[in-house]
Amino acid sequence: MKTFGTIEENISALTAQNEILCAIDVVEESETDGLTVLDADWYMQLKSLGGGASERRRERVRLKLKKFQGKWKIISIDPIEILYPLRIQSR
Repeated sequence: MKTFGTIEENISALTAQNEILCAIDVVEESETDGLTVLDADWYMQLKSLGGGASERRRERVRLKLKKFQGKWKIISIDPIEILYPLRIQSR
């Protein structure tokens, strides 16, 4: 994935700064030419470890997976915003 570095940074920020509740339910699965596509109902509840800020996210997320040397790899996540760090809005 071209954006792997950014995704890795976002996940690191999420896990370092928040208490996370996450549920992913696969709604639909399809396979074509060795590419597996999962449509998932993805729910996350983020609560800042610093207190105060919290956010709930629920998105329909499409994951594309492909097998490389016998191991599944995610090659695409759309929309990627589900993995963005907690957005603290100023008042």
